[in-house]
Amino acid sequence: MLNTGFPDYKADAQTTIFAAGQLVRVSLVGDPQKKKPDLELLTDLDEAWAMCFRKPRPGWRLFGRFVDRNVFIGLCLVDRNQMKGFRAYGQIAQNMIDKWNRDFSSLHPVRSNSLADYLSGTIRDVYSDGDF
Repeated sequence: MLNTGFPDYKADAQTTIFAAGQLVRVSLVGDPQKKKPDLELLTDLDEAWAMCFRKPRPGWRLFGRFVDRNVFIGLCLVDRNQMKGFRAYGQIAQNMIDKWNRDFSSLHPVRSNSLADYLSGTIRDVYSDGDF
């Protein structure tokens, strides 16, 4: 696989796995117990998701939304070194939502309580025992 510089070959591999519908660890409740999902719906925000690139440490976060099943639009890529802890997630996610409302107002994000409405393929809810 070619290293595209985004930001590391491990992130390239993770995005390829996501695009191919391979195993993705997901949370609909954020990550309060530090189970380290690959993709998490942030709490108390309107359909703000973070794709978590954890390696190389401390990693990167790509904030965005789903517009259809298996269609994620990432708008804000942030180096975890630049985030001052967990509290920064809310502000960065809100900035992403504001950008979405300016640039993509005609696109409505998926709104659901079911992972199957967001993703197909091999999905593991980190707060559940089964796959979807």
